[in-house]
Amino acid sequence: MFILVDDIYRDEDRAILVEVLSDLGETLPVTIIATTPSFADRTGSIRENSYLDKLPAVSPDRLSDQELARLRQMPIVANMSAKKFKQLSETRKILVVLLQLTEGKPIDEILLATAERLKSKFTDTYRAWSVVVLFGGHNLPVPGSILELIIGKPHFSDSLRENPRKVGSEGIIFPSSYPFKEGWFAGHLLIARFAFRVEFSDTLQSTCQMAVQAASPSDPEHALFLGRMLRFLSSGTPTERNLAIRLLTSHEAMLRCLAVAFPDAMADWAVAFLNLGRNDIAEECLIAAKPSTPGKAQSVIRGLEQLRKTSAAMRVAGAWCDSHPNDSYIRTSYLALLERNGKPGQVKQGIAQTAAWLAKHVDNANVRRFYLGLVERKGGPGQLEQAIAQTAAWLAEHVDNTDVRTFYLGLVERNGEPGQVKQAITRTAAWLAEHVDNTDVRTFYLGLVERNADKQDLDLAVRNTDAWLRKHSGKTDVWCALIAVLIRTHQPALATEVATAAMSFNPTNQNLTESYLDLIASQGAEEDVEKIFDGLENRFPRHRVIPLRRARWLGERGRIEAAEAGFATLREKYPQWPQVNYAYGRHLLSLEKVAEAMAQFEIALGIHRGFQMAHEGKAQALRGLATKASEAGDTQEAENYLLQAEQYFKSAIYWAGVHAAPAARFYTALGWFYLDEKRCEEALSSFESAIGENPEHFSNYWGKGAALKCLGKYSKALDALNIALSKAPQPLEPPASEEIPRLIDECRKAK
Repeated sequence: MFILVDDIYRDEDRAILVEVLSDLGETLPVTIIATTPSFADRTGSIRENSYLDKLPAVSPDRLSDQELARLRQMPIVANMSAKKFKQLSETRKILVVLLQLTEGKPIDEILLATAERLKSKFTDTYRAWSVVVLFGGHNLPVPGSILELIIGKPHFSDSLRENPRKVGSEGIIFPSSYPFKEGWFAGHLLIARFAFRVEFSDTLQSTCQMAVQAASPSDPEHALFLGRMLRFLSSGTPTERNLAIRLLTSHEAMLRCLAVAFPDAMADWAVAFLNLGRNDIAEECLIAAKPSTPGKAQSVIRGLEQLRKTSAAMRVAGAWCDSHPNDSYIRTSYLALLERNGKPGQVKQGIAQTAAWLAKHVDNANVRRFYLGLVERKGGPGQLEQAIAQTAAWLAEHVDNTDVRTFYLGLVERNGEPGQVKQAITRTAAWLAEHVDNTDVRTFYLGLVERNADKQDLDLAVRNTDAWLRKHSGKTDVWCALIAVLIRTHQPALATEVATAAMSFNPTNQNLTESYLDLIASQGAEEDVEKIFDGLENRFPRHRVIPLRRARWLGERGRIEAAEAGFATLREKYPQWPQVNYAYGRHLLSLEKVAEAMAQFEIALGIHRGFQMAHEGKAQALRGLATKASEAGDTQEAENYLLQAEQYFKSAIYWAGVHAAPAARFYTALGWFYLDEKRCEEALSSFESAIGENPEHFSNYWGKGAALKCLGKYSKALDALNIALSKAPQPLEPPASEEIPRLIDECRKAK
């Protein structure tokens, strides 16, 4: 028997539930599915007993991947960038019924109908909704007092709170108690942004202007709200940034008064002033700020470092750590700050203090991992040996931890004695035998054995990993690691066997197949790679991706005639397969045959106009044509080509979004394009979009660092470039191995 209770806290539904539970019968199994308002999950107050098993609370409106893909196909959603869609849908807290009940009706139609209803029946609520969705699209609740002043309706918050049905606000304006005692928000970022776009996009300037005019210099909530408002405007689009500049120019005396009146609001004001180039007011706010949350503390610390007030930044970080002894977020920031700017004595003291902190917070892994890196880079020999010994003891007590364990293995490999490394390998093998589902440690362990053990131990590790993969066939990272080890150790026959198994276990995953083939092509000696391709083509004669990757590999190795023959065969055999034209176009680009490459990308797009890779390829070809035009002295033609190139980079991003495919590589390509054109702000935005989707790829941070350096933000550039180094594969190869250290050196000198 199943019972659905729509709202367990509504009196009539609770009464039904109590009545059912009072007489369940002798053996009748009952499953109760009870919902609560999405903004008031109180399931923690339900007590478990012998008659009731309480399962973990889940959100009934948490979208699955499939439902998100359906949402992505809506016309207005399809036009969004991948980054923006990810931001809007990250919480997945939009009701599934929005799709189910509307039968796929576009969200803009739903919101326009809502706006028309409010406009005709509830004028005041319509105006209030316009304010709430404007700021709700930037995750900013609106304090009730500001809302009432903007719409000119005192006590309107009472109506929203006491009788939302009467004023038509039910389901569109929701109460918020943070950061304001009584605030209002639109319920969901996605709904707010769409509502603003389809109905209120022309109200940005007037609403923000009225908010400034309505604010009271003596109200701390008003100061906090306007600081957050100026922060989002100053870091937004050119239109929003220009509005922030105009507001500051026309109301500077009042805004400056608000900015320096309430220390809790100063972090937001400081960021806004930094964004607007008003470093004098920003510094005043940062020095006097009293941040109340880790996020605000981080803003103050970063702002002071950006203004080169590193001593003040370290004081703020140290004071926060002293007054919030259990906070680990700022503690790691403090250690990074010490490493970048501290004197040797300060760093030594920071290491000692962190060791003492870890002794009291034995379960913390994040700070411990950062501490180990700091000790390795900045600590003395005694400190490093002590840290290694302490970590070994800690891991013995925290056997399920993987992050610290992986870092520890690298630490021992880089700094330990041969005996310690051998012991680490033995202990890790035993640990993996007890943690059969682990992937991260297993992957690192395989490389550790390859680099440090003898052939007998390596063969055993390979056999064990291969056997493990037959039972865990979906663990693609471990497949890749094993294939890479076999290629590097010149075992092409076994590499072929393992790659064949990997592809057989994952037959429909073309991206995975391409990853294996890329790995084979990039890491093996030429003779070994040739043998592996021969073996795979014999095993998979119908798998057209294999000969295509082989043709590309031949071109990469400079075997042009063989590559041309391979591409010609594939183009003749698969005339309607756009990937072969795209790959051939890339090959031609590498030979600087730009016009011929352009023709191949156009053929690919003629077959499949939404082929995002071909859009990006055409953009690169247009860049090449622009270079040739510029060299010929035709600047107008060059500018036309560059304009077209930018549009094709953007169309690659657009079509990736339409297909719900990764777009990070296209944002990265667009970022480098903007950097070449000295469009540094746009480059920074593109690299940040790439990082938002792919936070682990080092080249995105490399590009971000280059863009920040271009903007003169040297401290932030250093942060990004150091992250790039920490995430980069080792050993780092050109051009990254030359460019990143050069950029770091230039940023340090500029500071």
